[in-house]
Amino acid sequence: MLSERVCRCLTESSAASPDSVVVHGPFESLAVGKTRKVPYWLSRGPVHLDYPPPLPGHSVNATGGVLVHTLESAAVHRQIWWYSEDQRWSPIEPGEARNVFFGDVYVLRIHESTGAPGWLKPETYRKIMLKKAKRVIPAADRQYV
Repeated sequence: MLSERVCRCLTESSAASPDSVVVHGPFESLAVGKTRKVPYWLSRGPVHLDYPPPLPGHSVNATGGVLVHTLESAAVHRQIWWYSEDQRWSPIEPGEARNVFFGDVYVLRIHESTGAPGWLKPETYRKIMLKKAKRVIPAADRQYV
């Protein structure tokens, strides 16, 4: 794991106040077929971000990197961006597929217990979602899934 760094970054919407966004990372995710290490950052703050703030340890080689920003004022509201091959941050939601690594398609998943993002092959993501559905759906109703 990369060493943890913390920075406080003022956003445009909070520049007039002492409120700031705290960014932790970069961390490494091995979720891409366990063959690639992908950087990710976790941030928390009181404001909605229009664009990711400067990230510690970010480089143009961070293709597939993910930032997960959690709003402190909302219990579950998150903003998520991924860093594409064309070196731009783009919004994304869990379960969405992207051409992440030179044409290979992967699906973004946010781990339930850790909040860590990871890229999975579509068939792996589908299997995880089916297992999750079976835990939630009573056994008597599973024949309809």
